Amino acid sequence: MSALLVTAASVGRPAPLRLGPVTPEAYRAFLATRGGADGPSFLQVPAWARVKEGWCHQLVGWGPEGGEPTGVALGLLRPFPGTRRYFAYLPEGPVADWADPDLDGWLGPPLEHLRASGAFAV
Repeated sequence: MSALLVTAASVGRPAPLRLGPVTPEAYRAFLATRGGADGPSFLQVPAWARVKEGWCHQLVGWGPEGGEPTGVALGLLRPFPGTRRYFAYLPEGPVADWADPDLDGWLGPPLEHLRASGAFAV
C-alpha cells in the first residue's frame, strides 16, 4: 500500500488578517455592500441573535490590517450542559467572498476565534 502526499500549490500568501468584534452598525454596513440575488441570508443579520433564546452571540469581522473588512460573521453560542464550553453556529454564514481562492486564509481566523471563546464545535 502506498500513499501520495499532495501539497498545496505555491502561491503568494496574502497579508495576515485582522479579526475582531464589530459593532452592529458596522456589521449592517458591511452587509449592505453585499446586496444582490446572492446577498447575505437574514440569518446573518444582527437582529437574528435577539430571537435565539438560550444563545449568546458575537459579531466578528476581518480584513487586512488597516483596510476595509472583507468578511463578517454572526456567531451564535449555546452553553453545553455541565461544562463551560459552547456549541457555536454560524447560521448561513459567514458573509464573505466565497470565490476567493484563499478560503482557508479567511475562514481559519473566525473559527479560531470561536474556539478561543470556548466553542468545542462549530
